[in-house]
Amino acid sequence: MRLRELFFLWLPLAVSFELMMLEGPAVQGAMGRLPDPPLNLAAWGLTMALSLLIESPVIMLIATAIALVRDAASYRALRRFTVMLALVCTALTGLIAFTPLFEIIARDLMGQPPPIVAAARPAMQIMLLWTAAIAWRRFYQGVLVKYGQTRRVSWGTAIRLVAAVGTAVGLARWGEYPACRWARGRLWPRCLPRRRRPPCSRCPSFAVTLCSDSLPTHHHL
Repeated sequence: MRLRELFFLWLPLAVSFELMMLEGPAVQGAMGRLPDPPLNLAAWGLTMALSLLIESPVIMLIATAIALVRDAASYRALRRFTVMLALVCTALTGLIAFTPLFEIIARDLMGQPPPIVAAARPAMQIMLLWTAAIAWRRFYQGVLVKYGQTRRVSWGTAIRLVAAVGTAVGLARWGEYPACRWARGRLWPRCLPRRRRPPCSRCPSFAVTLCSDSLPTHHHL
């Protein structure tokens, strides 16, 4: 592969992650202009820290898909594994968010003040299906990259950024949720499937559903 081809394969992925990194400053900037910013920013940070810890096992699904998806059998096998991993992570999120385990971790182990713990719990509950959505998207991202469709990843990230910022602005302007809750709610548009598109001629037949379903993107690394 020539240097020029490598550059244009890499460039959309680099743009994708640059766009992705804009979400954090945008959301924090919005939260800082809402009532009680110190409490909500602290609660948002706690929720994010726990969510990322739970989500970490699914991050490498993109690399796993790039390395292992070669044909229909490997595609289906890794997709089943992705579903099982997503279910386990979702169960763990529910166990922490909806039981006294959240207080044990956040208050007793992490030493967070009670007001921050109380503000972060509803936000953590909103994140119940977040890791599962990320796992599904990371898997399909890997297949896209495997077959050279990196531009689709960039377009997906751009759509995600617009959806996330639009959701944040809408919830901040018209919603009644505390800031840390709408900060978590604004993360969902970046995980959900995008509008259906016609199959891509460059993808193998077993991955046609991938190109038809969505433009995948990832959350942060």
